[in-house]
Amino acid sequence: MPACRCPNGFTGANCWKRVCDGYCKNGVPCTVNSGNQPNCRCPDGIDGERCQYRRENTVQLSLSVCV
Repeated sequence: MPACRCPNGFTGANCWKRVCDGYCKNGVPCTVNSGNQPNCRCPDGIDGERCQYRRENTVQLSLSVCV
């Protein structure tokens, strides 16, 4: 059975599936590296490998006591 060698950005038995389809979350664009792996570059306020977590604007309070 012949095997397909997919061009960069595609995967699957017949190379019909885009590597980035639905990979990055929160509207973040997806790029494909030279190893044909998806990559998401999260902007400030968004975290996670797939940019799936939004950080809330929080203020970190100091627990030290001033005397």
